[in-house]
Amino acid sequence: MCDTYDGHNQPIPTNSRHAAAAILAKVADHRPMFAYEQEYSMFCNGTHLGWPVGGYPAPQGPYYCSAGVKNAFGRDIAESHYHACLYAGNNLFAIDYYPLFELFVFLKYIYELDYE
Repeated sequence: MCDTYDGHNQPIPTNSRHAAAAILAKVADHRPMFAYEQEYSMFCNGTHLGWPVGGYPAPQGPYYCSAGVKNAFGRDIAESHYHACLYAGNNLFAIDYYPLFELFVFLKYIYELDYE
């Protein structure tokens, strides 16, 4: 969710936000809209949150995309983080829960860019 640069103030190769801004600046008069996402996974005691220590969870099925309260490990943390971002002025659009039951994604749509 941020630009990343090296010690010489050059964008690092994975800084796709910098490249996107350069492209969008060329079509600024069309007022383009785009979205980006930030994924993160939670760990506890050296393993994925909700996984058995030293093992793997059961095959996907009941916890696919964290459907249901008992299948969404860390959901309270992710939702608190989401609300903190909103409170701080980072107007996120949504949280997505991915198939890995402690993997969350914040989504943000950008409607207006400062092209200068």
